[in-house]
Amino acid sequence: MSEIDVTTLVDRSLPKRWTCPHCGKQTPMDSYAEEIFLEFFQVLRQCQHCGYIHLWRLELTEEFKRKTIDMILNQ
Repeated sequence: MSEIDVTTLVDRSLPKRWTCPHCGKQTPMDSYAEEIFLEFFQVLRQCQHCGYIHLWRLELTEEFKRKTIDMILNQ
């Protein structure tokens, strides 16, 4: 795991584009990334320019979970 770059997103979705920390070029996020991210709370993607691997992790705070449950119950 120390060989890849990791970004932890707290209560956020994936960006539409990301800048590779290795080559500095932008790569679009593919259409399946968000689905994988929400199902497994992490997703790996490879830079289209240099092949560098990047991992995004999702962390949900207790406040976010509580607000989401309250929203569902109040519908």
